[in-house]
Amino acid sequence: MQHLINTTLQLVCFAGVASMFWGVHLVRTKESLDQREKWHRYLGLFMPQHPKRGLWIFLVAILCSWVAIVLQFRLVEDFASFSEKTPAFLISHEKGLDRIIGVITYPFLMSALSEEILFRGLIAKRLITRFGYALGNALQTVAFLLPHVLLVVFFAESSPSVLLIMLVTVGPMAWVAGSLMHKRDQGSILSA
Repeated sequence: MQHLINTTLQLVCFAGVASMFWGVHLVRTKESLDQREKWHRYLGLFMPQHPKRGLWIFLVAILCSWVAIVLQFRLVEDFASFSEKTPAFLISHEKGLDRIIGVITYPFLMSALSEEILFRGLIAKRLITRFGYALGNALQTVAFLLPHVLLVVFFAESSPSVLLIMLVTVGPMAWVAGSLMHKRDQGSILSA
């Protein structure tokens, strides 16, 4: 039950921060109420025009993630000790209903949806609008990497091998997610 509470709190916080920015956006625009950008569009929470085209990306991402995890456990000695401190590891060792709720909420709602609302829906869209695609997407990639790297440094006690794997796997994923959102999905964060 604690996972459900944590997930709900994180989603509310991220959506709340994004909503504050949307509110400022509404106040600053000079358009009439019916012409202003809707909340779900502002954050990219809508279906792209061609959602089935993104299915292959989802399948490739699953395969790449699986390969990265297998390689990390086989090539990096201290990755096992790092992974034992992550929420995913802790959830996998719980019993009963807490495990089921954790398995459902953590990867899809707490990690994916919360991060995409904040990093792609809010940060990437604003940076790309302000600085153009290349620089804006690079900046959102750095913004996405920063908290992830800090978590790895904190949990892995500054392990260079785990930090390198984080940079090599998460950095490109953030760049691709920003590219999909901006270039292919007309601002939708669904593929990301």
